[in-house]
Amino acid sequence: MKSHGVTKSRALLAVFPFTSVAFQSSFLSMRRPFRFPKSNDRGVALFAAVWIALVITIFAVGVTRESRTATSIATYHLQASRAEAAARSGLVWLQSVLAAQSRGIRLSAAGPDRSRPSIPLNRQIRLDGTEYAWAYADADVRVRVEAEAGKLALNTAEPDVLRAVLSSLVPGEAEAVLNAVLSTRRQDHRTGKIAWRLQRPGFNRVDDLIGLKGISAKTFATLAPFLTVETSLRQPDPLLAQTPLFRALPLDDDTRRQLRTERALTRSLEPWPGRPMALTLRAQASLSDGTSATAAVLVKVNPGADPPVQIIRPLPAYPAPAD
Repeated sequence: MKSHGVTKSRALLAVFPFTSVAFQSSFLSMRRPFRFPKSNDRGVALFAAVWIALVITIFAVGVTRESRTATSIATYHLQASRAEAAARSGLVWLQSVLAAQSRGIRLSAAGPDRSRPSIPLNRQIRLDGTEYAWAYADADVRVRVEAEAGKLALNTAEPDVLRAVLSSLVPGEAEAVLNAVLSTRRQDHRTGKIAWRLQRPGFNRVDDLIGLKGISAKTFATLAPFLTVETSLRQPDPLLAQTPLFRALPLDDDTRRQLRTERALTRSLEPWPGRPMALTLRAQASLSDGTSATAAVLVKVNPGADPPVQIIRPLPAYPAPAD
């Protein structure tokens, strides 16, 4: 038996026969009683809702992590730039100090923070790699000057000196490095002496050692601070040599003892040597958060030139050797 509501609806449709069949069907379906979806339909809807929520959560987590990563990268580059600026400022400060001292002008080697002087007024800066402190903003800067005359000349050092130094600095690979260096030379007997001449152009830079047989990256990093191609000395100047190199030089006990005393007495290096000198300037800056940067440059100091300190070229920032 049909309900009164359905009968009334059909009566209305009979009054308006011009309506379409589709409209009539839709109108009649609205009058049907509501029925809940089956349980399978509810499960599918729930699964879809959970899946959508999971996708949105993953996307939100990804965006958050990406934002944090970008912030960390930006902070790292900012701190690295600050440390690099501090290190380069240390090099500029060293150049100004050397320019003044080469002309006999006394300077206080203090940075912007005058409470932290690094070199007393009555001393010249040393050229044997002695480390000095300098303050730049909130960075701790360590600077050092290395005379090229106090280093081992790759192209002209005596084989005995090479062997002694290499055996002390890299004992396990000394022979391999010695053979690699001497492969650029030929032995020539003249007047009963052995003269070493370059077989080919030789080393233009210390970095030319990289890639030679028997020289590993670790070995090169150990030797690089003590090597040079800027001089033609047979042996490093003992008074200007860095401490590890001075200890490795083939010297007898009496000579070593005397030179050690002279090295201690000539800390002021006064007056400045009248001849031009090639020097390596190094600076390492450290910030309070642990970020650090290093910089190095090769310069030529000539008291009679203008300017007295001339930059030759930037250098790789090798780690400072331990004394």
